Amino acid sequence: MQPSEEVQQFYEQALAYDEAGDVYNAAKLYKRVIQLDAQWPLPYFRLRTIYKHRREWKPTYHYAKRALALDPACSDTWWDLGIAATALKKWRIAKNVWSKFNLPSAFSKKSREVCSLFLENEKQFELIWVRPLCPARAEIISIPQAASQLCYKDIVLYDRLQLKGHNIAGNRKLPVFAFLGHWKRSNYETFSCQLYTSREKDIQTLELLCHQTGCGFENWSNSALNFSPGIREGVPEFYNVKKHLDHSPAETQWVAIAARNQHRVERMLQQWRLISLNDYDNLQRHV
Repeated sequence: MQPSEEVQQFYEQALAYDEAGDVYNAAKLYKRVIQLDAQWPLPYFRLRTIYKHRREWKPTYHYAKRALALDPACSDTWWDLGIAATALKKWRIAKNVWSKFNLPSAFSKKSREVCSLFLENEKQFELIWVRPLCPARAEIISIPQAASQLCYKDIVLYDRLQLKGHNIAGNRKLPVFAFLGHWKRSNYETFSCQLYTSREKDIQTLELLCHQTGCGFENWSNSALNFSPGIREGVPEFYNVKKHLDHSPAETQWVAIAARNQHRVERMLQQWRLISLNDYDNLQRHV
């Protein structure tokens, strides 16, 4: 049944605000439409989208459920309901939703293929490596830049339906998905320092020490990521652009270490200093 002319006019006004980026007035008008005609599914679909973009999971969940009660054929809304249910720890609902897509509610260790997530911080972008745990959650396995306020081993939400591009790592082409927010903080902290060396062997020695002690490691000097020149079907490809190492003894490398406390980092760097016969400076803890 079609809504009245008055309801459609309010909806068109809301849609115009929405498309102009004025989500505050758009949401107000969509809710006004619902007050006038609670059986029309379109304003529920639009509100679900608005609140998902704002990462407000309670209203996303509410409006997705209301929309699907009126029109259960929209697969995108089912998907967003699964993400919102996961974010709110409504495990039974999430499990039922993922089963509609023939997906398990938790991925096995063998099927946790790594992928990347796209982060935007202060008008710059960053790709982080994650290992998916389920269709909506993933564990960070790299060390994000400090501006992201994310840490190694944090659990985050992501959207497998929003493909942002592909990360070209060696001979592998791995998907880059949309980042949707924090889900659980790990007990790791992020530290960074300058290493007075540019030798690949010395950098690898510190990386090995980190892995042996259960810490994370990232060479932030080599973390610049750029769009590839070729974009296929509108999907960009990202390449890790490493800075040229000229093996000059005076050159430094900026590295990050993820650890549970600063004492462990200092002890490991002292060990690295003895092994490599190189020095480090400017150890910082990032909050």
